[in-house]
Amino acid sequence: MAKILVIDDEITIRMLFEYSLQEAGYEAKTASSGIEALEAIQEFIPDFMIVDIIMPEMSGWDFIQKLKPLQIKNPDLKNIPYIVITGENFLSSYKSFAFENDKNFKGYFEKMTPIEKILEVIKNYV
Repeated sequence: MAKILVIDDEITIRMLFEYSLQEAGYEAKTASSGIEALEAIQEFIPDFMIVDIIMPEMSGWDFIQKLKPLQIKNPDLKNIPYIVITGENFLSSYKSFAFENDKNFKGYFEKMTPIEKILEVIKNYV
């Protein structure tokens, strides 16, 4: 069973993804911040990640940057594909280009994207 890590500061979004992913046959774990995700990823090595970009404490962008040194130490973390979700217009941000240069980045979605569309992307990578 593939493991999916969902990182989002909104509890409603985390609950929606957790339920939908479990219904689709995945093992899901959630984190409410990038800091919490960095802790969780030490023991729950996901096959795929859903990362909110705009979060307090540590943004999704910062989480991905902090993950890179951990990937060097632990090869199991090296090639985890992920998508970015946000309620903001992320495409107008300069950081979208930085994500696009990351080989593990598999797409950008607004939070209002139907869950079925996101599940299709996940299915392509796990």
